[in-house]
Amino acid sequence: MRQALQAAGLDPLRAPFELLVRLGHWGPDEDLELRREAWPLEFSTAALREAAEVRQLLQGETDLRGLPTISIDAEGTRDVDDALSVQQGPGGWSLWVHLALPGAFLKPEGPLFEEALERATTLYLPDRTVPMLPPLLSEERLSLCCGQERPALSLLIELDEGGEPRGLQLLLARIVVDRALTYEEADEALGADPLWRQLLELAGRLRERRRRRGALIVHWPEVQVRVRDGQVVLRRRDREGASQMAVSECMILANWLIARWLQERGVAIPYRVQPPMAEPVPVPSGFDPLSWWRLRRSIPRAQVSLSPAAHAGLGVDPYTFATSPLRRVLDLLVQMQLIGVLRGDGPPFGPERVQELVVRARASMERAERLERSRRRYWLLKYLLQRADRELEAVVLELSLIHI
Repeated sequence: MRQALQAAGLDPLRAPFELLVRLGHWGPDEDLELRREAWPLEFSTAALREAAEVRQLLQGETDLRGLPTISIDAEGTRDVDDALSVQQGPGGWSLWVHLALPGAFLKPEGPLFEEALERATTLYLPDRTVPMLPPLLSEERLSLCCGQERPALSLLIELDEGGEPRGLQLLLARIVVDRALTYEEADEALGADPLWRQLLELAGRLRERRRRRGALIVHWPEVQVRVRDGQVVLRRRDREGASQMAVSECMILANWLIARWLQERGVAIPYRVQPPMAEPVPVPSGFDPLSWWRLRRSIPRAQVSLSPAAHAGLGVDPYTFATSPLRRVLDLLVQMQLIGVLRGDGPPFGPERVQELVVRARASMERAERLERSRRRYWLLKYLLQRADRELEAVVLELSLIHI
């Protein structure tokens, strides 16, 4: 075929692709990396059958439906993993972190968990989302959708005025999210919403507490790449908004407390660990690309380990994955272990099995990172190609060879 294409004066690399596009088998922006990796796009019949059998019913659940509850997510989010409630009293705060509860309904060795392991994470690509769990669960029955009764793992955290935890209850609960806001809407509502003001004040105390314990508080600027109606849209996201900070601090707190709770009970789970920097590097006061790039290169890479240890960058010890069980399989694994203990059945997975699952999940997570990086680069290059007649200002940080 290659010889025939060359004889016809056609590019043997591009012509087969263009032929498949003309025949309607592929689109002009077909994700070839997704095909090369053979990433699963459909769920098996057995997995869909198990998903259809989920009835959202729990035994012995705590009724928290009357508790004012808010969810804050990026625009367009359908798989809502978490929601928050807060009450401020004379001696501190009562904070509820509510988490979606797939771990209470999936069978430990069933087809749904098997397929979640194969994917390891939900793929968020500029032009599409490939879910880890079927949308029937991740976007509907188990997603913490506004105005709908949902089962949840609710952490009731009592904190003193300085943001220091002094009590924790883990509850299998039923909740209703009263309000669902985007980060931008939450920032705009700051002045008029008493609950939101309380949450923001508490988040500031939590951040200061981590800072005193050596946390590296940085705000990495990020370029979001989205494809809408065939158009590539770039948006700078500085991650410095009040709502983003508040949600982040509550999730870090929840992950730390869950890790500590399971460690105290000797339950095998994956921990997120990070050693401190070999030499301190000053955090730039403003955004200077070169200074930020040097800082990022000096920070040791976080690792997954079955042995608890400190996460130096976050200023907590220990730390785990727990707050995104609809989107990440390691969070789902931790939740399944925790729920087994709460129900009195014990964790469904022993240490050796957890080790096997983590190794497998890490391989899939690395594949997912490559796919997301490749697709993001594709659409960035297409965005620049469409503006090739314009002059853009840039700072070159590093030279590398990119194969297109």
